[in-house]
Amino acid sequence: MNVLDNLIYLVVTLIVVQRNNVYSFTNFTVVILNTTNITTHQGNTIDLKAQVTNGGRNKIIEVQWLRNEMKIANTSRLTEQIQRFYPSNVSYVISTLRIRNVNLFDTGNWTFRVKADNVSITRTATVTVFAKPILKVQRDALLIKEGDAIFIVCYWTQNGHETSFPLIRLAPYTVNERKTWISTSSSDNSYAVFMKKNAYASDAGQYRCINNQTSDVYSIQSKLVDVDIYTADDTICASSLDEYGLSWSNTYGGEIKYGSCPTDKTGYSSRYCDMYGIWDFTDLSYCAENDFDSLDQELDAIYTEREDGLTNPTTISNAINSTLSGINKISRNGSSSGGLNRTLQILSRIVTLANESDSINEESFFGSVDNILSTRNNDAWITLSTKPNVSDAGTVMELVERFSVYAKQKAKQSTRQGNTFIGENFYLDYAVLNSTNSITFPVIKSGTSYLSLPGQRLNVSENFYTAVIYKTIGDILSTNINNSSTNLGNKKMSVGTPVLSLKLDTAPDTLSPPLNLHFTTINKTGDLSSAICVYWDFAARSGRGAWKTDGCTRVSLSTNEIVCQCNHLTNFAVLMSLDSTITNAYVISTISTIGSAISIFFAILTIVMHIILWSYVKSDVTVLLMNLCAALAISYTVFVTGTDSTDNEILCTAVTFLLHFMLLVMFSMMQCIGIHYLRNIVLASIWIKMADQFSRRSSLPWYLLFGWGIPLAISLSTVGLFYSQGTYVLPNICWLSTESGSLYLFIVPAYLIVLINIIILIALIKVSVARLKPFQSLRKQTEGNGDSDNAAKARQALKNFGVLVPVLGFTWLFGILSINKDTEVFQYLFTISSSLQGLFIFLVHVPLNKKWKDAFAKKYRKVDKSKNTRQTGSESAASSHPVTSNNTAKSSLGSNHELTEVAKTTKEN
Repeated sequence: MNVLDNLIYLVVTLIVVQRNNVYSFTNFTVVILNTTNITTHQGNTIDLKAQVTNGGRNKIIEVQWLRNEMKIANTSRLTEQIQRFYPSNVSYVISTLRIRNVNLFDTGNWTFRVKADNVSITRTATVTVFAKPILKVQRDALLIKEGDAIFIVCYWTQNGHETSFPLIRLAPYTVNERKTWISTSSSDNSYAVFMKKNAYASDAGQYRCINNQTSDVYSIQSKLVDVDIYTADDTICASSLDEYGLSWSNTYGGEIKYGSCPTDKTGYSSRYCDMYGIWDFTDLSYCAENDFDSLDQELDAIYTEREDGLTNPTTISNAINSTLSGINKISRNGSSSGGLNRTLQILSRIVTLANESDSINEESFFGSVDNILSTRNNDAWITLSTKPNVSDAGTVMELVERFSVYAKQKAKQSTRQGNTFIGENFYLDYAVLNSTNSITFPVIKSGTSYLSLPGQRLNVSENFYTAVIYKTIGDILSTNINNSSTNLGNKKMSVGTPVLSLKLDTAPDTLSPPLNLHFTTINKTGDLSSAICVYWDFAARSGRGAWKTDGCTRVSLSTNEIVCQCNHLTNFAVLMSLDSTITNAYVISTISTIGSAISIFFAILTIVMHIILWSYVKSDVTVLLMNLCAALAISYTVFVTGTDSTDNEILCTAVTFLLHFMLLVMFSMMQCIGIHYLRNIVLASIWIKMADQFSRRSSLPWYLLFGWGIPLAISLSTVGLFYSQGTYVLPNICWLSTESGSLYLFIVPAYLIVLINIIILIALIKVSVARLKPFQSLRKQTEGNGDSDNAAKARQALKNFGVLVPVLGFTWLFGILSINKDTEVFQYLFTISSSLQGLFIFLVHVPLNKKWKDAFAKKYRKVDKSKNTRQTGSESAASSHPVTSNNTAKSSLGSNHELTEVAKTTKEN
């Protein structure tokens, strides 16, 4: 404070004293502020000055500046300077508060208070801070075709206060010549446009917009603008609008362009221009909802006030709880990748402040974590994991671990001994523990992963623990693994279980006894035999985290669970390998489930349709067909509904037995149908004298005994051989084990039947084609044209093949071809064809079957009765036409109309 200021102050004080008739022998205190209203801009420095005059016997006890009722202490940004004068019986105090780098949060009331012997006086100054107008360029990079016009647009940012702005000028930075540029500005100088009519190679370089005024209010210059000139030979992506309405300027092929976000979001976007000059989709991974800005600003204010010493536990708690409430609201319905990143950043700032607060809503914090771990955010998490310099799912576990430290400290300070949070996506518990007590978390239930730590010998009376189970985080965590002693080759890995976590306030370096971890798998398509017990190392991958194996071993592997032991504490899970077959398992599984449901429906419908017309269609082969459909419907139903019942060992064994049995019955019925066709057509054609004997003797009882008895014997033998060894079923699905070899007791009989039926099919087709020869010879004699002989044979063979394939099981041949993991096309063909077998059987034996259609028409009188009778008789004679004209053969073949669909000749022939 200079001498002139002091003199002016003394004169003012004497005037005040005189007007109030205050003399030296009277007690008085006068406080004057140099200003009560200050308007300034962000980044400036302001001084608040208070002048105190004290007379008589009053003694000044304290002078202080206050902000939000908090006493201001000297910091790097706020400094108070006090000067004192004592002429005669009057004392003078001058207090100056300097506020450097003023920000928007400084807007509000600043109070000066004086405490004297019997009086307390306050004076308030109101400070209003506006954002500083910043000079900006519309685009910081321009790619202009040679000969086209160049436009550079510069503007001032608006703050709602300034109504006019300094004139904007263009200044070349690396370019010398600017004489041919034309400029225009708005009336208030808020923006300016600079144009050069024809662009030349010499115009390439850097430019900037400048403000020639010297002022603390306005920025001096803008960022640099890079101008590049291209020719017709260059590959570029032309300027365009994208699907979000964002404008993208010319960009060289092979480069990434950065731009703004849509109007309802904050951050930045990017777009790739490929080497062929074609724009890729706009990437909004770094864009987040605008609401995040206000939440960040609220925390910015608290951090600034904290640095200024203007906070207390209550103000910090209020700000944190308000921010958490906003995060909860934003994240409740799902988040984008940019939103997840901003959420993690804000939660991290909250955790940093937590220990300085007195009461945080823990439920709100954990609720926000539960929201972002929802499976509806999985795609956003996966996108985020591919981006550099952002947080990812591993950060969530770190934040929960850090916040739990605060929560446990508050629990120690209060009467409560712990707390529990149960969310949809994770479950947390923290409590005090006697050093010799064991921990089991969560409560053991069938099908639930849990951890168990035996009591450790620690010399502590109370030990707080935090235990967490993350139910869904495995889908979004990185599968990077370090220091694994297992040779994984090129196999892809996945987190196949929930993540279990345990932390103790005081823990030994090496646990003894070790921590037991019981995991149930969540990834049914993983290779369970490749399971690796791992823990999460937060420091790996430059702080982004990765899995490690040291200190953890797999101790057991069963149908229901994987058991690991680890000698330290952190976050644990099980990694399992994926191969190309399993990578497509979800798609194949979906196709199989849908196809099986369709087959079940049509297999049952086939049975119903034949029961309705039983008096018209009954025969041995119809009975076999209905048994086949019944076995198919039962086996497919068990497959769809029961193979995931791995939690219950007895139920899983029963499901495996029933599925094995019914599938073998299905194949056995296919074999019986094949033998029936062979017996009644092929053998009868070879030895016609046997035809009458075949027609009189029904072999149906033997067929049913074979079709049900042999599968039952094989299924029971399989259970007896492998169940006692614990190797009957697979550990992750209710089906026969490949490792023990029990699966071969299905594969060998099934494919032996298919092989036999192939031979039968060849014989049937050969016979049916051979029957065409007499009619073809007759056609040649009458028509003199034999061009269609081969075509007729092909049509007949194809027709017979189509009739027989569904009931003889040939679609299962794709199963052999799909064993090799590289033959994915056969995996899909096998899945589709085998799962739709019921539909194929229905089509061939109901709507496309001539006998069934005639029977249906006859029963419901949809065809004229007399015409129907003649037609049925004619077709019966034609369909039962033997290889020779022998009447015995006619009788044998006429008794089974389904067989005539394979071997009959057409009536026209």
